[in-house]
Amino acid sequence: MVTEWGTANADGNGTVDSTETRRWLDFLDRRKLSWANWSITDKDEATAALRPGAPGTGGWTAAQITTSGTYVRNELRSHEAP
Repeated sequence: MVTEWGTANADGNGTVDSTETRRWLDFLDRRKLSWANWSITDKDEATAALRPGAPGTGGWTAAQITTSGTYVRNELRSHEAP
């Protein structure tokens, strides 16, 4: 189990690096390692999954989810059972 990885710099800033994130997720998939993305927060930073003010109870609209959150959500959905 891999915990606390993100889609941008370790300090939460910068920009989402989709190329490196894809390489990382492919590495985990090849080794059959489960994972958890670490930043399900509404902070104003690149790694945050939610935009500031998004509710903590879920049911988020597309407008409430960041680029990072969308990337991770799409990855999770790509692994759903049919």
